[in-house]
Amino acid sequence: MRRPRWAILGLAAAIVSVGLALWLAWSLRPARLKDHAVSVLAEHLGLDVTLEELSFSVWPGTGISGRGLVLRVPGHPDIPPFVSIDRFRVDGGVQSVLAGHFRAAHLEGLKVTLPPGDAKREISNGGKGGNSGNVGASRVIIDLIETPNAEFTILRRKPGDPPLVFQIHELTLKDVGFNRQVPFHAKLTNPIPRGLVDSTGHVGPFPKGQPVELPISGDYSFTAADLNTIRGIGGILSSTGRYAGVLSRLGVEGRSETPDFTLDLGGKPLPLTATFRTVVDGTDGSVSLQQVDAKLLNTDIQVTGLLDNLPGPGNRDIKLNARVTKGRIEDLLRLVVDSPTRVLSGEVTLEAAVAIPPGPKPKRQRLHVAGRFELAAAHFDQPQIQAKVVELSRRGQGRGQEKDAGDRPVNVFSNMRSGFEIRQGVLTVRDLTFEVPGAVVAMNGNYNTITGALDLEGEARLEAPLSKVVGGWKSVFVRPFDFALKRSGAGTVIPIAISGTRNSPQLRIRFGAMIKHAGGDAEWK
Repeated sequence: MRRPRWAILGLAAAIVSVGLALWLAWSLRPARLKDHAVSVLAEHLGLDVTLEELSFSVWPGTGISGRGLVLRVPGHPDIPPFVSIDRFRVDGGVQSVLAGHFRAAHLEGLKVTLPPGDAKREISNGGKGGNSGNVGASRVIIDLIETPNAEFTILRRKPGDPPLVFQIHELTLKDVGFNRQVPFHAKLTNPIPRGLVDSTGHVGPFPKGQPVELPISGDYSFTAADLNTIRGIGGILSSTGRYAGVLSRLGVEGRSETPDFTLDLGGKPLPLTATFRTVVDGTDGSVSLQQVDAKLLNTDIQVTGLLDNLPGPGNRDIKLNARVTKGRIEDLLRLVVDSPTRVLSGEVTLEAAVAIPPGPKPKRQRLHVAGRFELAAAHFDQPQIQAKVVELSRRGQGRGQEKDAGDRPVNVFSNMRSGFEIRQGVLTVRDLTFEVPGAVVAMNGNYNTITGALDLEGEARLEAPLSKVVGGWKSVFVRPFDFALKRSGAGTVIPIAISGTRNSPQLRIRFGAMIKHAGGDAEWK
């Protein structure tokens, strides 16, 4: 009697087993797996999803394998896919498939493409739903995702312009799930300036239908950054800091060091450090400088402005506002003048607007700077120039060629202020005032920073009358002209011009202007 019962139970178990096997085979058949994966991804991400192939395999290990996964922004078939993956494998057996929780995934050929500016705005305004992070964090679906040699691409605003491509050498994601922050670690090459980035942070939750608004934050180190990949500057930069925001707009705070910073203006490499707060436009790589506090040798520089990233390698339109308060003029000059000795030293205050438009010409020919500066207690370090300054001070005080007691050298310091403009390598000064004890020189004119040529005109206002300026027995012959050269309370006013070069300046009196305006209060022309 028992045999039929056991036979019935055995037959039932066999039927159940066969049924379960048939159900699993039906559930795990490639077409059903593929349709289910596409449906889940599209529902949670708000993107158009296509998948070429998906199957459950048991060799070389149990898991799901697939190829040709593509995630697109809805309504934008003209834009490359936001995410594409050539091949992938998710490790886990039947239990993992049924539970929807896998140990690890390996991706090959991962490419992430950020749309350009106009499309980015349309996507942000017209995405499906909102940020799914408002409904609470989801469970973990994959414990670990690893992918080597991925690419992150930023498309440019103008069709046909070459994109910015970031080569990702290593990317690891942990505790991956929908609607949650996902920890990540990445190593990649930054294209401009070219250098290595190592970053750890969090990405997500994914904003449904709006991939460009994907939140991301973390810490970074940027090493071996070659500033020569930005036309017009040079040096090797290193930087550390933090960033936070979304893919299309990241706020970055950090510190950088460049021990050999150079400008394409003929100067020498100098150490430059900076702390900064910037906003990076993910649509094109442009950088808005919110606040930069830089230090060049002993000079502090505050900078704000925009580095607008344009098509072509190292091609940027730069617009900056710079301010120096009680800096050192010798530090600034070393950056732009290649001289074996210091030209000028002293305390400088400066405000300037700096523009460097894009183009193939050297930076000094594209550089445009306009502003004002003041020098206090300045000293010319080239002896031939300082000797002329000392002589001007002596004569302005009516001391002629006399020496100080003990024939000691006289240390004369100068004050200087001026409006200025630099364009195509030529420095133009307006209302330049140069003061030394006993004399004030007011001038306008040009100085060619490339050739060193000087072309300035103005007047020298001296405390002493002309006869005292000349001194000695020659004063007898010029004493009748003392009255003619007095103007506006000055003992002597002489129209002058400076020509020659930086290393060999030539000072001359403009006799034509002197004769024309002798005895009057009109300005020299």
